[in-house]
Amino acid sequence: MDPTIARMEQDLKDLDRSIHTRTVYVQTVKRFQRHFGRPLQELGVDEVTSYMRMLVRSPDHSASTCAVYAAALRFVFRVTMQRPEQVAGLRTPRRVRKLPTVLTAEQVRRCLAVTSSERNRALVMLAYGAGLRIAEATHLQIADIDSANGVIRVRQGKGRKERLVMLSPVLLAQLRRAYREQRPEGAWLFPGAEAQMPITPRRVRRIWADIQLRAGLRRHYPFHALRGAFATDLLDGGVDLRTIGLLLGHARMSSTVRYLAVQPSHVAKVVSPLDRLLDRPAIS
Repeated sequence: MDPTIARMEQDLKDLDRSIHTRTVYVQTVKRFQRHFGRPLQELGVDEVTSYMRMLVRSPDHSASTCAVYAAALRFVFRVTMQRPEQVAGLRTPRRVRKLPTVLTAEQVRRCLAVTSSERNRALVMLAYGAGLRIAEATHLQIADIDSANGVIRVRQGKGRKERLVMLSPVLLAQLRRAYREQRPEGAWLFPGAEAQMPITPRRVRRIWADIQLRAGLRRHYPFHALRGAFATDLLDGGVDLRTIGLLLGHARMSSTVRYLAVQPSHVAKVVSPLDRLLDRPAIS
């Protein structure tokens, strides 16, 4: 491994970046270094510019992906190599703000109906019943389930922010069934191939894809769509946006408001000005 990448890994740990961030940044910088086949210390602004231009022009890389590459390159040049001038002019394309993808309650019910594994049912129910992200669900520890107070402590939230979410009796019963099925030896609620490591998000995505196939869904939904269903169903139930934002761990209210746009019942309640216009009596 390039010694600079090894130092970068240590810098990421020293700055307490999340495991996910460390993994993605290191993989990204490795691809950058392999593309040119030279040590990172020999690369600079010309290589960074040409590499990012190649990514932006590629149909295989979205604006979000390009932003991740740019962030990783900024880190290694600014923090690890102490050469900030090499990435001073680095720009990324504007991201397209798409509406969140959500599942209907009926689709979630169909998915749960075809899921026989207690562990897999628990993972799906955590995303839909508590609004957890995939990394949050996979990194849950047994100690995070506070059945006495009816809450789940989310320690590995986005941005390393902790929060509490509700623990429904239905979800608690399912988590207990999953626990009895697996009998985890370590701290993780959902251990991976090695008992001392949690199940990987990649493995969960494969499980989720298989569940959707067996449920007969016409399109593939990302695991995150279960979290979207959690938000929109809470909106339907009359829960205010501020509370939903806190449960989802959103730093900005704008992230929560987006779910209003994909909830037909909320959109349909708004009276169009055209209706009011035509209802007014004509002035002769």
